[in-house]
Amino acid sequence: MNAPDTVHVVDHFALSAEQRAVAPGSGAPGQGCDTGAGDAIVLTIAIGGPLVLPRLRAAVRALALRHTQLCARFSTVEGYRGLRQWIVPPEAAGWDLAEAPVGPATAAGTPAGSSAAQVVLHALAEDRWRLAWRLPALVADRRSAEILYRDLVRAYAGLADEQPLQYAEFAAWRRDLEQGEDGDAGRAYWSDLARHAPLHLSYRAAAAAAADDRQPPGVERHDLDTSVSASLVRVAAAHAVAVPVLLQAAWWALLALIQGHGEFAAGWRHDCRRDYEVMDGAVGVFEKILPLAITLTLDEPFHQWLARCAQMLAQHVAAQEFAPLAAAGTIAAGAGFACGDLPPAVTDGGVTFACGALPDGALRFELELLVEFDGAQPRRLNLRHAPCYGAAAVARLLQQLVTLLAALERDQALPIDRLPVVGAAERAALLALAAETIDIGERMLPQRLADWARATPGAPALQARDLALDYRQLDQRVNRLAHWLRAQGVSSGSIVALALPRSGALVVTLLAVLRAGAAYLPLDPDWPQARVAAILDDARPALLLTPAEDGQRGAVRCVSLAALAPQLAQWPATEPAHLPAADDAAYVLYTSGSTGAPKGVIIEHRQLLNYALAASSGLGLAEAKRFALSSALAADLGNTTLFGALFNGACLVVADTADMQTPADFARFIREGGIDCLKIVPSHLDALLDDESPALPARVILGGEATPRRLLARLHALAPQTLIFNHYGPTETTVGVMTHFHRPGTPAPAVLPLTQVMANCRVLVLDRHGALVPTGALGELYVGGAQLCRSYLNRPGEPFVADPLDPGARLYRTGDLARHLPEGGIELAGRADHQLKLRGYRIEPAEVEAALLALPGMRQAVVAPHGEGGQRRLVAWVVASVPPVPQHQAHVQAQAPQQAPQQAQQQEARDQSAQVAAWLAALRAVLPDVMVPAAIVPLPALPRLGNGKVDLRALPAPGHPVQQPAEAQVAPATALEWLVAHLMGEVLEQPAPGMDDDFFALGGHSLLVIKLVGRIRKALHVEFAPGLVFDHPTPAALARAVAALAGDGAQLEQVADLRRQLAGMTPAARAALLQGAPA
Repeated sequence: MNAPDTVHVVDHFALSAEQRAVAPGSGAPGQGCDTGAGDAIVLTIAIGGPLVLPRLRAAVRALALRHTQLCARFSTVEGYRGLRQWIVPPEAAGWDLAEAPVGPATAAGTPAGSSAAQVVLHALAEDRWRLAWRLPALVADRRSAEILYRDLVRAYAGLADEQPLQYAEFAAWRRDLEQGEDGDAGRAYWSDLARHAPLHLSYRAAAAAAADDRQPPGVERHDLDTSVSASLVRVAAAHAVAVPVLLQAAWWALLALIQGHGEFAAGWRHDCRRDYEVMDGAVGVFEKILPLAITLTLDEPFHQWLARCAQMLAQHVAAQEFAPLAAAGTIAAGAGFACGDLPPAVTDGGVTFACGALPDGALRFELELLVEFDGAQPRRLNLRHAPCYGAAAVARLLQQLVTLLAALERDQALPIDRLPVVGAAERAALLALAAETIDIGERMLPQRLADWARATPGAPALQARDLALDYRQLDQRVNRLAHWLRAQGVSSGSIVALALPRSGALVVTLLAVLRAGAAYLPLDPDWPQARVAAILDDARPALLLTPAEDGQRGAVRCVSLAALAPQLAQWPATEPAHLPAADDAAYVLYTSGSTGAPKGVIIEHRQLLNYALAASSGLGLAEAKRFALSSALAADLGNTTLFGALFNGACLVVADTADMQTPADFARFIREGGIDCLKIVPSHLDALLDDESPALPARVILGGEATPRRLLARLHALAPQTLIFNHYGPTETTVGVMTHFHRPGTPAPAVLPLTQVMANCRVLVLDRHGALVPTGALGELYVGGAQLCRSYLNRPGEPFVADPLDPGARLYRTGDLARHLPEGGIELAGRADHQLKLRGYRIEPAEVEAALLALPGMRQAVVAPHGEGGQRRLVAWVVASVPPVPQHQAHVQAQAPQQAPQQAQQQEARDQSAQVAAWLAALRAVLPDVMVPAAIVPLPALPRLGNGKVDLRALPAPGHPVQQPAEAQVAPATALEWLVAHLMGEVLEQPAPGMDDDFFALGGHSLLVIKLVGRIRKALHVEFAPGLVFDHPTPAALARAVAALAGDGAQLEQVADLRRQLAGMTPAARAALLQGAPA
């Protein structure tokens, strides 16, 4: 556009605050501003009948005189900041009706880059036209489009109206307000608003990860039934609020309910023409986004929130002219609300005018509810959304809002979290996450084993370092030991404890216990004797079978399998006459208990059979031939492959401790064992892949903890054809009840979902009132169906609750938090209590806290997880009778005058380190390794909330709880010490430790040991067992031990020195060196 002439430049005026909020970048002074097509809205009007073109052209020209802002021009002007605007005569603006040939109903024909409003009439067919009106964003907004449609129809009919307020007058009024005496008070009102985080709905993150920002905004629409509209008008009238206020209050209440709390930042797209009669009918930019700080509680009655919301909105309207307005092109808030009108069709002289879909302008929220009114009644809900929200999620959210609005007249007095938002369609969808019903038959697993021995006697059944058996041989060994057990008085109702390492002998023994009709109780040989003794005292087994121990442990008879083996040949190789019944106990597993004492879970044969059958179907186990048993049987993770293999007549390959020690050992086990099915904890698998040539089987089942996206990407990169399954289920529900198959090549979600319920099982996500939780909201996971355990040992009736949706049925309350996904399935989201899973083991912090409080001098203790993903670890915060100096505290206690402050601080750090090390050693004597905290943080007092409870969020991060200050660290004396310390720091994701710093005190654990061994092996090509790290936990000691093991310390030192030099180079220098290195 050319520069304005002198007369018009003199008449220029500043943009209003509302215009500045939508203003694009400006050009050089004197140059017309190019608003571009993206900064304009298009009003379309369908016209039918005998249109009189001269009358229409006259009506269009009349609108330019009625609303002078339609002839506005914009530019920067010398001596002024920002864009300026001025009004030119219609003829100077080229304001007229343009005609276009038959074609698509768009604004085609409008000059590209023009900042003027223009009107184009498209002839569609005989007596059918489409009027397309391009309105730059600086000229008009949605409400202006409504007014222009109304005024055009009236002008065509020859009706005259009173002249409206001109936008230049409004801009002058706004400028006076901003500079007036009320400005400071008005701006203070907004600055005093609470600052809340933006709305965060759970499914936003998943959709955002896959969203393409180039996608246009989406919209879901719903036309309200007239009965619902009428009920909303009645509710609003009963509470003396406007209907838009009621709708806005309902919208924020729903979002709070789905988010899980009622504090978030939002925005209200408000038009002040609805507040000032003098402005009604004016054309220009009047809409503004008013920031909202939504603050509600989910247990407050809706009608109370409605009253507070109405008061908040009224206060906002009173101060609206001073609100801070977000700049154009920015997202004003995570969620927004707006209202508009649906102009009716009008007929004049046989010509019908119908307003098309009204333009909504640029999307200023990630999620915006736009309610369109037909007169006084709400008629249409439009839910606009950015690409970061998927269409399925938005459609479900709109469905929930419709359900809520329909129930408000009846349920307005209910607390917000009791409002009905799950409608009939959603309820059916939630309950559709159900399992198929199958007949599991009458032959329990011991009989299935005998069936395979008859059907495929020579097929490999069990392979381990200590033996290899086909199905006939396995069946005979199991039968002989079962006969011996029966002779010892073992029968249905008995418990036989097994204190055996993972081995072929363990598998034979537990199968023999099952065939004898008893239940096996696996005990991990690495457990502290105190824990084993407590379990034996609670379970009171008939026997305790061990590798070599005979005699008594308390009241329990111990039998050595080594001594027993020669006697078994005299026992029959045929099945005992007794067959286990479906309701006989098959095994007892002890889990961490909330009272501080472990509890025994009783699993019966029918539950185990259902699992084996359902897992074979849900995980495709029948397709595998060689299953790896790679985890301890004291937890039920390994039962998937143990019983999956034997149920399907496949071979179970047992990985002993040595096979799982290092990444190289694991890769060798997978390859040499021909493994095609593995069940493993994600973090364990991640550690075992740190090898030069990692190996993966054809089928990987992940369970025990969440699988991070990074690991999925790594698995697909290493073995694109490997089938990956997610598997979930508490011990009380027999190994697992849900699965998900992650298809190769599909995008990896942040958290693997669970999309299938296993056969004969039932899964519900319920709120604290026992009602179905709406999609996207957080609830607690309950499990019912055929795999529920009998009970806890010696605690009949525990741990079940009544099924609120199926009278007479029972459910297990898992304590796991979950939410339904819009696309189907559920996503786990932590624990409802403080229980957690680490490395596949369920841990009750109360049990660890009880062990801490039993230590001398310990007054208080809190245990909680810290960190995410593979760095998630258990941390304890303690208060002792004579507390050490708090972590990171610079204060130095009273000291001898001759002692320098720095020396005193170093001595205090050493004292604290020694105290914490002593506590950790004491815990290792009574707790399994996985339950020993990775760090203990001594504090003078635990932070408390106002109600006296410990404030978990105020607990300090553990950092390096027992290490010396950096200035006291011992530097490496050799290149090998440097390399070991460097690799320790890498796996700990911390700076390299000092030479005397303890790897385990820094947070190291068994899985990180595996990673460390793998990296040292890669760097130095030295093979050694992880036990070397446990025996030599400091960099200096481990470096000496590795050098001694290798036998050629000089060569190791040379290799380590080269790696240190490489690490010290810039990336460019390193790349150049490696590029020029000989192949």
